[in-house]
Order: sequence, then C-alpha cells, then structure tokens
Amino acid sequence: MAPDEREADRWSNTEAEVSKKLEQALEMNLDKASPSEIESRIDMSLQADTNFDQIVGIQMGQSRVAEFLKTCEHAVRGELCQDGKLKETWANFLKGDDTAQLLKTLATTLLGMINPAFAAPSVAVLVALWLFRRGLENWCSHTVQELISTPKG
Repeated sequence: MAPDEREADRWSNTEAEVSKKLEQALEMNLDKASPSEIESRIDMSLQADTNFDQIVGIQMGQSRVAEFLKTCEHAVRGELCQDGKLKETWANFLKGDDTAQLLKTLATTLLGMINPAFAAPSVAVLVALWLFRRGLENWCSHTVQELISTPKG
C-alpha cells in the first residue's frame, strides 16, 4: 500500500471510530449532560484511554481536563475563534439542525489537532460534547480556567 493510501485508510478508520464513539455518547444522552458530568468522563477517558498521566505527570487533586485543554488550547482557539469570537464557519454550523454532524466534524477536527498520545477518539468526542454544552462562543471569550471553574447546568 502506498503512503497516500495508508494515510487515507488511517483517516477513514479514524472517522469511523469517531462516528462509533459519538453514536455511543448520543445514545447515553451526553449531548444533554452537564459540562461537569462531561468533564468527569473526559477525566476518566484521559486516564484510561491515553498516556496522559504518564506524559503530563498529573498529580492527585489536579484536573486532567484543565491540563488537557491547556495542551491544545492554542490550536483549538485557532480553529474555532477569531478576534475573541466564534469564526463564521463554526457559527453557521451551530445554526443548523444537525447536532450530530456538528459534533462529528468538531471531534474529527479536534482529533487532528491534539497530541497523538492523547488522541483517543473517545477523548475527542467528549471534548467536542463539552465545548458544545459549554458553548463554542464561550470558548472564544473565556480562559480554560474560567470555563472549568464556572458551573453550567
């Protein structure tokens, strides 16, 4: 198999994994879960599905979610935000009725941005759900610490 074919095959498998994880999350109604519930699930997924603790050296009492978001904050803000506001392409996506497609696109985009050692599809889907529930616009106008520490139903 040629390198380009291997890359296309890998990407196809990644999209299929994201779709499967997203379908499971939607069946569990995580698109309606509170951001703090999703944060707990991200924390567990980072612990179980990645090398996060080994690489970052997380200590007891520290938030894996905050540490994780700090590692990819610049890339995610660059993708979603411009001048402290949500980019028009993402804002238009939010206006649509297809939440599942928005979440799949966001999770797949995130998966391509984050450290491959943390890039489990489960993490990307959960972070996409968290961003969606927290409000994509809020991501552009608040710090990670503000978003993590501010309760939202």
